Amino acid sequence: NKRKLDSKERITKAARFTSNKIDNFLDIGCGEGYSLIEAKSKGWNIFGIDITDHRMETAKTNDIKFIKADLINSNLPSEFFDIVYLDSVLEHVYNPMEYLTEIKRILKKGGILYLGVPNEDSLFNDVRKILFKLTRKNITEKIKPFQSPYHINGFNKVSLTFALDKAGLNIVKLRNFASRVEFMKVKPFSKEFFQLL
Repeated sequence: NKRKLDSKERITKAARFTSNKIDNFLDIGCGEGYSLIEAKSKGWNIFGIDITDHRMETAKTNDIKFIKADLINSNLPSEFFDIVYLDSVLEHVYNPMEYLTEIKRILKKGGILYLGVPNEDSLFNDVRKILFKLTRKNITEKIKPFQSPYHINGFNKVSLTFALDKAGLNIVKLRNFASRVEFMKVKPFSKEFFQLL
């Protein structure tokens, strides 16, 4: 339910930033398809692209065009999309600048890119780094984003701003926020507590 609500809020906010009439929406790394379903409810032409197809059944309809491919090899048309949605993807790709340059090419003038990435300078990440160094236990697969294949790129405000500028994309709004607090749902100072933290 949280993913569904997050998608709805993010897409609604992104749509407010464009002066274009929204015709074409693309979700890169669409996963289960929550944002595809939300965008479909707005009456737009919906496209999803991912390297695997993990969409739930309600996101597998004929009016949602799905492309099983990597963005770089997908041959999407230039200046076609009014909104490109890229949430929790850029930190997983080996070539983030190539992705951003390709997004610039396929985005219409006046179009909006919604981009969500973890902030490597966040307090949560600082705490996790300290705990990782202190414990030196075999829990590295649980401590994201410091171990492949989870996140292979890290971004903070400076590096993200630099990357977007280099790709020719203008920042309309940059927001820094914390999200998950699963560690608060388990017994304090237990193994699970530190793994989730």
